[in-house]
Amino acid sequence: MAPALFHLQQCVEKLLKVLLIQDGVDFERRHDLSYLHRLCQESDFVEDEDLFLELNPFAVEFRYPGDLPVFSIKEARSLMSRVSRFRDVIRPMILGP
Repeated sequence: MAPALFHLQQCVEKLLKVLLIQDGVDFERRHDLSYLHRLCQESDFVEDEDLFLELNPFAVEFRYPGDLPVFSIKEARSLMSRVSRFRDVIRPMILGP
């Protein structure tokens, strides 16, 4: 399950970084979604902060033994749905209407 959640985290991370690059915002080389979100000028996805916090552990921690959160298939599907909604909100900001 962790590799799938890693890819969800990566999707959100890359979308946030594209938005920051497009807006000319410099950022540190970090995988912290909350950090990237704080740098964004947009407030359209403030409600996604919980999503960012849930996905953060899957950026790099899943590659190492340890205590990752355990997600059921149902919970993973819910995360995927939330990431899809986030993607649908942010894509027009990147690609235009």
